[in-house]
Amino acid sequence: CKAWNSQSLQYDIPVGGFDLPTEFQWEYACRAGTKGAIGTTNAYDNTNSDDVEAQLKLMGRYKGNASDGRGGYSEAHTTVGSYNPNPWGIYDMHGNVMELCLDWVRKDVENLNQRVDPKGASSGSATRRERGGHASRTFESCRSATRYDYDSVSATSSAVGFRLCRTLP
Repeated sequence: CKAWNSQSLQYDIPVGGFDLPTEFQWEYACRAGTKGAIGTTNAYDNTNSDDVEAQLKLMGRYKGNASDGRGGYSEAHTTVGSYNPNPWGIYDMHGNVMELCLDWVRKDVENLNQRVDPKGASSGSATRRERGGHASRTFESCRSATRYDYDSVSATSSAVGFRLCRTLP
C-alpha cells in the first residue's frame, strides 16, 4: 500500500473501468450472497454476539484479535489476506482498514431501501461513506451493514484505505 491523501488521489474519475465501489456495491461484495452480520452465514438474525465475534475472528483484524499473531503489525493492522476470505474469495472485507466508497454523504438520499443497486449521492458535503470497520474497532463496528462518514477532503488516517472495483464491458 502507498500512503495517500485527498490531494494525491483523484477518485472522482473512473479510469479503465476502475473506480471506488458504491456503498451498496461494497456491501453486496462483503455479504457475498449471505444475509448475516459477517459475510459467512445465511443466518439473517445474528443477534448472538458470541457467534458474530467468533466469525469475525476468522474473517479480519479487529480490536478483539489484534494480538493473535497473524500477518504483521502496523498500528494493529495486518498483512492483506491474513484471514479467511468471504464465500466469494474476497479478503479483508471486515476489519483491518475502513474502505472509502464512491458515494458522498447526503442526508436527503439516505433512505434508498426500495431501490435496486442505487448509486448514492454523486455530490454533497465533503464527506464520503466508508465501510468495513478497522483494526482498532470492536466487532460490532465491523459488521457488513456498519457505515461511517469520512471527511475525505481534509482528513488523513492510517485506518482508512480503499478497494477498487471494475466495470466489465
